Amino acid sequence: MQDTKMTIFYFSRTGKIKDLCSGTQDMSFYGETAQDYDGIIQPLVTDFDRLVFDNPASFCVQDGSLRISSGSDLSKYIEAANTAETEADNG
Repeated sequence: MQDTKMTIFYFSRTGKIKDLCSGTQDMSFYGETAQDYDGIIQPLVTDFDRLVFDNPASFCVQDGSLRISSGSDLSKYIEAANTAETEADNG
């Protein structure tokens, strides 16, 4: 069964994504170092998105929401996704 959620761990100050994983996780994801990250890294649980999962450097978290990072060029990924979708529809 494919996960419908993913957890994004991001830096509180910058919004830069540090890690992500499929499913719902909390800070115990970091094991013994979880307390070291307290207040520095935050988890965000969101719907699973393959584009984000495969390209975390192109995204960030701002005000608790996932956003495209400034300067990211996602056009090649969007074009590839549209091509794949068209091919799937055409059979």
